[in-house]
Amino acid sequence: SGDLYAAIGNETESRDMQSRGLYLIGLGLFKKLLIADVIGYLINPVFKSPADYGAVDTVAAILGYTVQLYCDFSGFIDIARGISKLFGYDMPVNFRSPYFAASFSEFWNRWHITLSKFIRDYIYIPLGGNRVAPARQYFNLMLAMVLSGLWHGETLNFLLWGVLHGIYLAGEKLAGLAKEPANRATWLLRNLWVVGGWAFSLVFFRSTDFASALT
Repeated sequence: SGDLYAAIGNETESRDMQSRGLYLIGLGLFKKLLIADVIGYLINPVFKSPADYGAVDTVAAILGYTVQLYCDFSGFIDIARGISKLFGYDMPVNFRSPYFAASFSEFWNRWHITLSKFIRDYIYIPLGGNRVAPARQYFNLMLAMVLSGLWHGETLNFLLWGVLHGIYLAGEKLAGLAKEPANRATWLLRNLWVVGGWAFSLVFFRSTDFASALT
């Protein structure tokens, strides 16, 4: 009877994995095809020729890209996780509602988690991490994020994207926001800071070149 119960339990678990896998695949396709690709179709002309559009269109395109990037990237990860579950494997969660973060240190614990852990474990900590003097900690943060930017592409735009995030993280650390949790009174302002700062950095991340980013 023990073997029978074990077999039933394994079969139930397998069905749960398959159901969860199909759900993740469907969710990923929805994010990718019905949100990311549609938004991309709408905003690509703005990023291609920013001088032809006004401020409202430009801001809408920048904010739209924040949604497109998340749905495109997290949708792809959902599909990969769903397929892995169909074969009985669990892939780690790579996104945990990053746009609800109240600081950039929290954001990077929620966005592209595997890359964030790689940067922390193989760049930031070997440089000394938080075990060194404050000035060196700021340098370590800046260097880690600059290398993260260059990992995405060896262009001035990606370099500046990394520099911006180094400034964000170092500034929060200097202001004491990195470890201080947000409360009901401050969460909205801090979340707007994160989303706004992230969207601003994506101008460099998405633009085809530095001149387009400045435009």
